[in-house]
Amino acid sequence: MKRDIVIITGGSNGIGKATIEALVKRGCYIIYNLDLEAPLRAAHADGIWLQCDVSIAKQVDDAVRQIAERHKVIDCLFANAGVHHVSTIEEISEADIDRLIRTNLVGMINTLRAVLPIMRKQLNGNIVLMGSDQSLVGKSESAIYGATKAAIASLTKSTAIDYGKYNIRINCVCPGPVDTRIYRNALAQCVTRMDMTEEDVFKLSCSKQSLQRIGKPEEIAEVVALYCDQLFDLPAIL
Repeated sequence: MKRDIVIITGGSNGIGKATIEALVKRGCYIIYNLDLEAPLRAAHADGIWLQCDVSIAKQVDDAVRQIAERHKVIDCLFANAGVHHVSTIEEISEADIDRLIRTNLVGMINTLRAVLPIMRKQLNGNIVLMGSDQSLVGKSESAIYGATKAAIASLTKSTAIDYGKYNIRINCVCPGPVDTRIYRNALAQCVTRMDMTEEDVFKLSCSKQSLQRIGKPEEIAEVVALYCDQLFDLPAIL
């Protein structure tokens, strides 16, 4: 039985980790997790963690080259690695601006630039980029983070146009708040800034969602897994 080769960046926690678990249930994938942090436990016997900072092109190139040399193909990529920061544009430091742009946007570009030549040569591939509802709408105290996510939406559409002729599909998932470590860290920042308890900030956050609750990593993972299954011709932005 053929087993698709999948690369997931930022797979040690949150949505990336949940996606690994969702794909494991399907049983036909060999999954590589490119992340700075090691996972708390191996997701499954074929899961391979490669320590990698996506903001550094050479580290991404070396990791992807290692995978391609071993398997000859790369079937799927979920470019998920990212960071968050709560701040107005006046308050954010230069260091945090650089961290957000280099991880969220440059890291995405580095990963695409490493994987696309391989997929183009094999005339097949399936790529999912991690966007956000802020790829499409603005939110308070989130100018630079939102700017990186809006850029990812544009990156998705333009790259999908360029590489569709090579039978490479590129899509972007754009969820609202999801209960991950990044979300909890953002919540902690809001507690300090708003002088409220964490429980009250959490309730306020839930009240602003149409379902009156925060999303679960497993819910987003199922959407990403659907893209990886390559069952449908889905639109560029979901």
